[in-house]
Amino acid sequence: MVKSIKRLISMPSYTYFKSFVLYQLLPLFLMFLCVVLLSGFTYVAVEPPLWYIPMGSRIIFIAPYLDFQTVVESVVVLILILSSILGLILIQKSSKILYDIKYANTLLAIGSIMFIASFLVLQYFLAKKIGWI
Repeated sequence: MVKSIKRLISMPSYTYFKSFVLYQLLPLFLMFLCVVLLSGFTYVAVEPPLWYIPMGSRIIFIAPYLDFQTVVESVVVLILILSSILGLILIQKSSKILYDIKYANTLLAIGSIMFIASFLVLQYFLAKKIGWI
């Protein structure tokens, strides 16, 4: 016991920092990078930014064609994808809780509602862009 404590104390502090960065922060950063790329940030960064599209006397924020994307649409899609991922994380966390069934069911319900709502709004955006609506 004393030997293991001495070994723990003598470990350099950068080893803990390196493992923390490698196993905790790097997956979160890579997941966020994938979500940003999925939301269409590359198109917004490369093309001149369109914040809205004037259609007669009204302004629309969802471009009606698949080859255009507004900045507002990109941000909304980013938020929706992040909320669907958060819903999936809540569903996964609820499956690990054994001691409090009410709390687990609450997490499961909230995560399911978040995931399904985000999925339906993203499908609505796609249908609006394709021209089904």
